Amino acid sequence: MKLQAGILRRISPSKAITHNEMGLFDGIDYSKLNESLDFVAWDNYPMFESDYTSFYGPALGHDLTRGSKYNQNFMVMEEQGGLPGWQIFWGRQAPAALYRLWAYQAVAHGADAVCFFRWRTSRYGTEQYWQGVLDQDSYPNARYQIVKQMGGELPKLTELLQGSKVASHVALLVSPDSRWAFHIQPLVEGAGAPGGSKVNFDYNRELRQYYDAVRRLGLNVDVVFPQTDFSAYKAIIAPSLFVTDPALVARLKQFVEQGGTLALTYRSGVKDEHNVVTDKTLPGPLAELAGVAIHEFDPQTNQEQEIEAGDAGRFPARVWFDILEPATAEVLATYTKGYYAGKAAVTRNRVGRGTVYYVGTESSSDAFYDHEAEALAKEVGIAIGPKLPVGVEMVTREKGGNPIVFLLNYTESAQTVKLDGTYRNALTGEAESGAISIPPLDVKILSASK
Repeated sequence: MKLQAGILRRISPSKAITHNEMGLFDGIDYSKLNESLDFVAWDNYPMFESDYTSFYGPALGHDLTRGSKYNQNFMVMEEQGGLPGWQIFWGRQAPAALYRLWAYQAVAHGADAVCFFRWRTSRYGTEQYWQGVLDQDSYPNARYQIVKQMGGELPKLTELLQGSKVASHVALLVSPDSRWAFHIQPLVEGAGAPGGSKVNFDYNRELRQYYDAVRRLGLNVDVVFPQTDFSAYKAIIAPSLFVTDPALVARLKQFVEQGGTLALTYRSGVKDEHNVVTDKTLPGPLAELAGVAIHEFDPQTNQEQEIEAGDAGRFPARVWFDILEPATAEVLATYTKGYYAGKAAVTRNRVGRGTVYYVGTESSSDAFYDHEAEALAKEVGIAIGPKLPVGVEMVTREKGGNPIVFLLNYTESAQTVKLDGTYRNALTGEAESGAISIPPLDVKILSASK
């Protein structure tokens, strides 16, 4: 791609160069690939989620795409316009209103351009089953009507959104090298393993559990890569940072010492950039930051483990259990079962002006991650957003220090979100305040009232 971009710049220096990518596809380090692009784009097909209200997967895809070019606004080159399919149709048909809602989700997360794929469904070739806005007969169907509606709305938003971008205090660190090392040694046991079925390690799931929890608080999240400048953030969550190098460790240490909060999780600091296991006590080069030593761990067991987190209660634990021995860290949660009952599972360490959390296990409970995310936000003084109903997303773009709030309702019933202050509905021009009602499968776009 770098070779082709160089040719295009010589021939047509005034043209912007981009390419359509695939969000969470992990065969490529997009942050390095995109150095040769002017801006980034990706193909967004939310229907590959398990159900219509599971919007965090596409949300993370948007944020990762934006983060792969230093938080620069992006484009959706293919926005789902109908059922995908090749030999068969994939998924079940969505209500037409969702195609508009998914497109507005892209805008909320920083898309400055959205192209539906495709205009008319192909009559030829391998994608005869990949629906466009129109089917082969060009009848103005429900998908066409909802896209037409959005086309009439966008001019009302142009001035408001021009020059705005997503601003976040919290970042999720994605490590392509760690992901690839886990591809080689995935911590996965096959079918028929002794003791019955197991819940295996999944790097994407580990990312999603923390990402989803922060987003449930109504907070924006940026995706950062190891070479990103961390100074803009108050908190960084680095799930299973399996592979590190001295430069990354030094930058994380500087981030914390200068007042940032870092959250690490199990299987961190295990290998160097050459995929060689450290000869230091785990978490290896991150041990001083975490303030713990790991001399024992319990991997991939079928036991019913549990952690106790004081007033927060008890939570189920699974997949991996780092048995933490605090050096300078304080214990926040302990295991409750087995030979290491009472041993530390979650710790917090003060380093310079900042803080490092270490979470030695994984939970099947959303409540555990909600608790961790809320503690992180309070640690760094981030105001938590309003209580969001299940199936409702809140995203904020900013312009000149003023928020532009997107409330997206993915459910088939009206939902209510309580906001402080008075806002102007950008699509209707009406003033809205207090309990904001969002109709089924719809969006409210709110700016500071004038």
